[in-house]
Amino acid sequence: MAKAVQELDWKALSAFEKGTLPESDLNILMEQIKLAYGPGGLGILTVSGIEEYAEARRRLLPLARDFALLPADIKEKYQDPESTFQFGWSHGVEILQNGKADTFKGSYYANPKIDVPSTNPEELKRYPTYARPNVWPTEDLPDLRDAFMNLGKIIIKAGEVLAKLCDYYVTSRGLPSPSLSETVKTSPCPKARLLHYFPTTNLKTENDSGSDSDSDSEANESNWCGVHCD
Repeated sequence: MAKAVQELDWKALSAFEKGTLPESDLNILMEQIKLAYGPGGLGILTVSGIEEYAEARRRLLPLARDFALLPADIKEKYQDPESTFQFGWSHGVEILQNGKADTFKGSYYANPKIDVPSTNPEELKRYPTYARPNVWPTEDLPDLRDAFMNLGKIIIKAGEVLAKLCDYYVTSRGLPSPSLSETVKTSPCPKARLLHYFPTTNLKTENDSGSDSDSDSEANESNWCGVHCD
């Protein structure tokens, strides 16, 4: 199994999309795809060198904290229970393995491509976690929408090009052409999640009594997903 996470250069990916990438560089990308997603791969890779990404990230991430610090009654206005809290603000509604609510982190969910992916009543009823409209705090944090959508579209674009490269890899091996790139490009329902991790002075949970029982161990592993201090 490949031990290193493959890092693909955005300039090379962009040149591939435009059809201007030299064959030698294309072969390098093909090998990276094989190492990342092939039988011995880790199943992940990274893309570096997207010029707009760093600034878009710096613009958006502080807004997660700004929203999280708003009064509770204000944040409640931007919850969407009908989507099981999969649009807008979500905090304390995710139940962990130990049966307790995850209050360590707050999430803001949105479709980063389209604000209103569907107006079809049947689709809204059948797919509430994907088809419902975005919920934005236009009155209380008006900068959030544009910053969120901007970073989301940068990430989606990188995904489109990467998917196109994966399709090319498959067809270059004589296999039928898949539609991964078209799926990423045309899907009206991507989902992005902006996270804010609340500060805590005690990382031990109520279930962490210091014992080494299997149940305590499982509970702590479950709670860990809400405790990131980096």
